[in-house]
Amino acid sequence: MRTFLFLTGPPFALGPQLTLPHEGGYGDRYLTTALSAMFNDYLREAVEAFDQEMVDVNAMLFDAEAWFRVVWSMPEAFGLTDLVRYRYRIGEKDEPRGKMGLA
Repeated sequence: MRTFLFLTGPPFALGPQLTLPHEGGYGDRYLTTALSAMFNDYLREAVEAFDQEMVDVNAMLFDAEAWFRVVWSMPEAFGLTDLVRYRYRIGEKDEPRGKMGLA
Protein backbone atom coordinates (compact mmCIF):
# COMPACT_ATOMS: atom_id res chain seq x y z
CA MET A 1 0.00 0.00 0.00
CA ARG A 2 1.25 3.47 -0.89
CA THR A 3 0.45 6.52 1.20
CA PHE A 4 0.06 10.06 -0.13
CA LEU A 5 -0.23 13.19 1.99
CA PHE A 6 -1.78 16.30 0.44
CA LEU A 7 -1.80 19.73 2.10
CA THR A 8 -4.33 22.47 1.54
CA GLY A 9 -2.94 25.88 0.67
CA PRO A 10 -2.40 28.39 3.46
CA PRO A 11 -4.48 31.58 3.67
CA PHE A 12 -2.11 33.75 1.62
CA ALA A 13 -4.35 36.79 2.04
CA LEU A 14 -3.39 37.05 5.73
CA GLY A 15 0.27 37.69 4.95
CA PRO A 16 1.74 41.19 5.00
CA GLN A 17 2.09 41.32 1.21
CA LEU A 18 -1.70 41.51 0.84
CA THR A 19 -2.78 43.22 4.05
CA LEU A 20 -0.76 46.41 3.58
CA PRO A 21 -2.17 48.95 1.10
CA HIS A 22 1.18 49.64 -0.61
CA GLU A 23 1.89 45.93 -1.23
CA GLY A 24 -0.63 44.14 -3.45
CA GLY A 25 -3.37 46.03 -1.66
CA TYR A 26 -6.82 45.26 -0.43
CA GLY A 27 -8.26 44.45 -3.87
CA ASP A 28 -5.74 41.66 -4.41
CA ARG A 29 -6.54 40.25 -0.99
CA TYR A 30 -10.14 39.50 -1.90
CA LEU A 31 -9.17 37.87 -5.19
CA THR A 32 -6.47 35.81 -3.48
CA THR A 33 -8.90 34.71 -0.76
CA ALA A 34 -11.44 33.54 -3.34
CA LEU A 35 -8.83 31.70 -5.41
CA SER A 36 -7.30 30.02 -2.35
CA ALA A 37 -10.73 28.81 -1.21
CA MET A 38 -11.50 27.51 -4.70
CA PHE A 39 -8.16 25.69 -4.90
CA ASN A 40 -8.66 24.07 -1.49
CA ASP A 41 -12.20 22.96 -2.43
CA TYR A 42 -10.96 21.41 -5.67
CA LEU A 43 -8.10 19.75 -3.82
CA ARG A 44 -10.46 18.17 -1.26
CA GLU A 45 -12.62 16.77 -4.06
CA ALA A 46 -9.59 15.50 -6.00
CA VAL A 47 -8.07 13.77 -2.97
CA GLU A 48 -11.40 12.08 -2.23
CA ALA A 49 -11.70 10.89 -5.85
CA PHE A 50 -8.05 9.77 -5.91
CA ASP A 51 -8.51 7.77 -2.72
CA GLN A 52 -11.62 6.03 -4.06
CA GLU A 53 -10.21 5.29 -7.53
CA MET A 54 -6.90 3.83 -6.44
CA VAL A 55 -7.23 0.45 -4.76
CA ASP A 56 -3.85 0.21 -3.00
CA VAL A 57 -3.55 3.88 -1.99
CA ASN A 58 -4.09 5.63 1.30
CA ALA A 59 -4.64 9.33 0.51
CA MET A 60 -4.66 11.78 3.41
CA LEU A 61 -5.40 15.49 3.45
CA PHE A 62 -3.86 17.82 6.04
CA ASP A 63 -5.75 21.09 6.46
CA ALA A 64 -2.78 23.48 6.45
CA GLU A 65 -5.14 26.42 5.99
CA ALA A 66 -6.76 25.83 9.39
CA TRP A 67 -3.38 25.32 11.05
CA PHE A 68 -1.97 28.57 9.64
CA ARG A 69 -5.10 30.48 10.69
CA VAL A 70 -4.57 29.31 14.27
CA VAL A 71 -0.90 30.33 14.19
CA TRP A 72 -1.74 33.75 12.72
CA SER A 73 -4.49 34.38 15.24
CA MET A 74 -2.45 33.31 18.31
CA PRO A 75 1.29 33.68 17.50
CA GLU A 76 2.27 33.92 21.17
CA ALA A 77 0.94 30.40 21.80
CA PHE A 78 3.55 29.14 19.33
CA GLY A 79 6.43 31.15 20.74
CA LEU A 80 6.29 33.86 18.07
CA THR A 81 6.70 36.82 20.39
CA ASP A 82 9.41 38.80 18.58
CA LEU A 83 8.51 38.52 14.94
CA VAL A 84 10.65 39.58 12.02
CA ARG A 85 10.06 43.23 11.41
CA TYR A 86 8.59 44.10 8.05
CA ARG A 87 10.26 46.95 6.15
CA TYR A 88 8.11 49.08 3.89
CA ARG A 89 7.99 52.40 2.07
CA ILE A 90 5.07 54.74 1.56
CA GLY A 91 5.83 57.09 -1.28
CA GLU A 92 9.51 57.91 -1.00
CA LYS A 93 9.60 57.70 2.80
CA ASP A 94 10.85 54.76 4.87
CA GLU A 95 8.33 54.11 7.59
CA PRO A 96 9.52 53.08 11.06
CA ARG A 97 9.93 49.39 11.42
CA GLY A 98 7.18 47.83 13.44
CA LYS A 99 5.77 44.41 13.89
CA MET A 100 4.01 44.22 10.55
CA GLY A 101 4.44 40.47 10.16
CA LEU A 102 2.10 37.87 11.62
CA ALA A 103 1.13 39.68 14.81
